[in-house]
Amino acid sequence: MKDEIVNPPEQSAIEAATSDNLRAKICECLVGRVTRPLAGVGPTTSFAELGVDSLSFLELVVDIEKTFGVTLSPEDAMDFETIGDLENYIQQRRNSG
Repeated sequence: MKDEIVNPPEQSAIEAATSDNLRAKICECLVGRVTRPLAGVGPTTSFAELGVDSLSFLELVVDIEKTFGVTLSPEDAMDFETIGDLENYIQQRRNSG
């Protein structure tokens, strides 16, 4: 039996999978803090659209730090308007650490 050569997935496919996994974990952190269903949440979904208020957002920051092992100051976090903004920040922190 011949060994088949398996081509590695393209980088864009890897990035998409990583982004989807990252978004899923962020959504897990959002459960119970939003007023809208999380189905269909994408990178351009804003925290305002989800109904995340300032207290919920601060609680989210704590969960994000625990879940992803990144430091996120509340001041910096308030600059994130969308799920994609937060994803990008986490990914950058992971890549630099």
